[in-house]
Amino acid sequence: MSASSGLEWYFDAVHSMEGGGTESDYSMQITRALSRANNVIVKTRTRSDIGNTFKDSYGSQPWVKKISEGGGTANSPPALNLPDSTIDGSMVGLQIQLGAQYIPSRSLKDRSEFIHSALKTFSQFRRTDQVGGVNDTMFSGFRTTRKTTADAAGDNYMNGLAIAAVPLESSSTLQQSGAAISAQRTAVVNMSWNPAAGATPIASRKVDVFVVYSKLATLFLDSVVIRS
Repeated sequence: MSASSGLEWYFDAVHSMEGGGTESDYSMQITRALSRANNVIVKTRTRSDIGNTFKDSYGSQPWVKKISEGGGTANSPPALNLPDSTIDGSMVGLQIQLGAQYIPSRSLKDRSEFIHSALKTFSQFRRTDQVGGVNDTMFSGFRTTRKTTADAAGDNYMNGLAIAAVPLESSSTLQQSGAAISAQRTAVVNMSWNPAAGATPIASRKVDVFVVYSKLATLFLDSVVIRS
């Protein structure tokens, strides 16, 4: 049967795109036609850190905590993670527009929603056998220095592992059910970040978008046919 009809083998591949700038609202269109896209993953980094041997080139922009989440004032311990407008990379909106469909139906906004969506994307949500993901601090990053009036320039952050990930599964129970992307059913990734505060612009960010999709290889005795 394998020799005559072919042996079918499924495997995952990744389509990647890059962009970014200083905009608070940004969109990227997935131009490649894919018959079974499984998820979309977005990672943002500070462009000036990339290639800098003194910086973490792979770390995400810090999604630092705000005073409203920790209480206190700018000089008190709970406010050590007060975001600086040139450093804060907190994403406050993500939604995939796939043709006339929106995934999720309401844009992700809160950091806890991003963590939940990332765990769900990688099938780690509600696992009881082991820890399936990182904690809030490892996800968002944290300030390593204390900002005071006398030391306003001493803003140093430990980059986190933050990503924005959304599953595209057409079934809530069947994995790798995926969604089709084509010229007639385009996919647009709509993203939003915290806007710049005051006159200081947001540091230029590099946006990497990864689309994990399924490929099918049909193996014959003398050839291989690969479909995506």
